[in-house]
Amino acid sequence: MRVLALTGVVLSSLAAAPPASPPSPLVQDLLSARWLSPSQRSALHRFHGLWGSGDIEQPEHRAEVAHWAWLLADASLAHGDPLWAAEDDFRRGDITSAINRLTPLPEGPRRDALLAACLFDAARPAEARDAATRAASVTTSDPLEHRAVLQAQRLLTEHTETELNIAAKARGALRQLETARMELDPACWPLLLDEAQLLAERDSRPEAAAAIKQALALNPRSAEALWHLGKMHLSAWNFASATGTAERLREIDQNHVLA
Repeated sequence: MRVLALTGVVLSSLAAAPPASPPSPLVQDLLSARWLSPSQRSALHRFHGLWGSGDIEQPEHRAEVAHWAWLLADASLAHGDPLWAAEDDFRRGDITSAINRLTPLPEGPRRDALLAACLFDAARPAEARDAATRAASVTTSDPLEHRAVLQAQRLLTEHTETELNIAAKARGALRQLETARMELDPACWPLLLDEAQLLAERDSRPEAAAAIKQALALNPRSAEALWHLGKMHLSAWNFASATGTAERLREIDQNHVLA
């Protein structure tokens, strides 16, 4: 999912106070572990949307927060993970820039899955299938890398299978996502977003909404989760709730591109 156009300048306030609502019990348990170093606890704050000013003092930490919050014009993005920078280009619809960033990077599931998505969009299917095949064949215990493996597998299915087979394989993809989340990291909220998207595509809206709300319990500042929730409200003609979701995005940034 990406935004095709971005206008204006995002005047982000990354030093805002953490959300008032308490984190989920799962996240509270993670944060209460005595063995965590200050840097590890700070990293959990950023990943779970609980960051405060002390968690984003370094440029790369500000970039991490800006990436998860979809602050696509924030200057800090230039100091972060190059894979995130490429993904932010992809979100803006700047496919050429994303490909140029990804091409010199080492092969790996996150790099190759994103490159495959870019190449499919750029109408370069043979190269895209090669990149997706590399990513789809990787075995990893890292939850975000495994997410990329599953994304690559779905890309191959979507671009090589019939509609009937795509629908059949979607059920298997859902089981794989749930298994990955439970076995690798139950608190990995991006995997829940992928589950929600697949459920919505299958018109399983109550289940999709439950997955989104679960993701928001794990990261109340997940801009992508809020965007999906707002779309579901709109599809149900629930304009008041959709407006409320847009306001939650504006709490992240007053000019949020997804709001």
